[in-house]
Amino acid sequence: MQLRQTKDNLSIIFSYYLARLHGSQELEGKYYGELKETIVLVFFNVNLIDNNRMCNTFTLKNEDGLSFVEESQDRMKLLTIEMAKLDVNKPFEEMNEQEKMIYYFLNCYKGIEDSKIKMMIEKRVETLPDEGWKK
Repeated sequence: MQLRQTKDNLSIIFSYYLARLHGSQELEGKYYGELKETIVLVFFNVNLIDNNRMCNTFTLKNEDGLSFVEESQDRMKLLTIEMAKLDVNKPFEEMNEQEKMIYYFLNCYKGIEDSKIKMMIEKRVETLPDEGWKK
């Protein structure tokens, strides 16, 4: 987790974190095919990537976009979530699941005082089976 501001290049920092995590798996006496998938989630409160998507996934590819490994075998992923790209005034009914998740992260401290948070909680409660209430 990168909490403090830094003048370092963020893409280099997060690439390093991904490589370090992936390389820390214990493989002695095992096959490389047993490597577990490593995913680094990066939440930004600024716009960093020049596109319209709030969530982007980066993997090992060449300059033409050709993947180095088959998608099913790609074990290293860097997922960026640019929360600043969210239109917080968008009606709840028009938000997709990613937008709702980001909205929740940005506003959960408001609790049910926020009408969108209240709707999210109510919709979640509706999906709980009766056994869930007993737990």
